[in-house]
Amino acid sequence: MTTETPRHTIDLTGLPPHAIQAIEAVVAAFRSANGRSANWPDPPPMTPEERVALWKEWVRAAAVPGVIADDSREAIYDRSTE
Repeated sequence: MTTETPRHTIDLTGLPPHAIQAIEAVVAAFRSANGRSANWPDPPPMTPEERVALWKEWVRAAAVPGVIADDSREAIYDRSTE
């Protein structure tokens, strides 16, 4: 008697193509490992410009609108706002 694992879906809407490819590569590695330790594929080579663009894209996506981080030395040690 074989038991099938249920199918799952993951919403990748809005992710750039290279991120989707990376996720697909991880899933493929898990499947091919079949419970063993996987040999993870190397990420596709990126130029420094591509890395900068990816970083800036992540920063824009992770930013909280209307919030400005105050990382000045004074703000780090000021406990009056706690």
